Amino acid sequence: MELRLIAQLEESRLCTGMAEVAQEHIDIAGGVATRGERGTWINSATGLGMSGPVTPADIDRLIAFHEEWKAEARIEVCPFAETSLIDCLRSRGFELQFLENLFFCDLNGRPQPSAAYPPPQGLEIRQVDPHDAADVREFAVTACVGFAAPGQTPREEAISLAARCATHPRTLAYTAFIDGAPLGAGAVEISGEIAALFGLSVLHAWRGRGIQTAMIRHRLAAARQRGAGIATIGAAPGIGTERNARRAGFEVAYTRIFMSRPGSGLVPARF
Repeated sequence: MELRLIAQLEESRLCTGMAEVAQEHIDIAGGVATRGERGTWINSATGLGMSGPVTPADIDRLIAFHEEWKAEARIEVCPFAETSLIDCLRSRGFELQFLENLFFCDLNGRPQPSAAYPPPQGLEIRQVDPHDAADVREFAVTACVGFAAPGQTPREEAISLAARCATHPRTLAYTAFIDGAPLGAGAVEISGEIAALFGLSVLHAWRGRGIQTAMIRHRLAAARQRGAGIATIGAAPGIGTERNARRAGFEVAYTRIFMSRPGSGLVPARF
């Protein structure tokens, strides 16, 4: 499968999804800049340069859009974007923040992968009812606690954003339980041919016990049932998600570059 095609499908999906979840967005250079809860990942830009050159004026619009919101300007750069994008970002003082590998799996004709580690006895994975506020809240809190440092209380801004993602019309959200207690959460957005697995976290006390693998398998099955042909997962290099994705048959399609433009009084984006 041609990696450039995967990039075009994934970046297009991401642009549309972020614009729909964000409180506000603008179209820039073939992509979007979005903003919402301060200090969260929604204050970012993506897809720029995927359909043509980028100009310094485009980046100036991106900077102004975020900084008037008192947020750092941040952007996700696809390696298949026009090279003019990096030149413009460098000229405006953007700095490398971190890298993320985008993994993909061809679902057509591929058998469901076997689990490397069996999940704990009694594990139950339930789909979230987007019309049930308590169900959505439980998913969002579980997801955010899993992403927070041990003992840290997740911010309400992050919980609000996670809840909005869970109720997005193309998203299926899932919470994992044992004996009725939530211990993991994750979602999949199915957009035509592509299914993006995202937002998966497991509570610290339950890690290393096969729960993440079980939730990857569960969401892949849901994507297949709904006719998706390609599944994707984003993960920082070397973390558990990367290992579990590889075990499930995923391979690297490309590496995203996250860049930001720090400034006094501006709130950085966080996950």
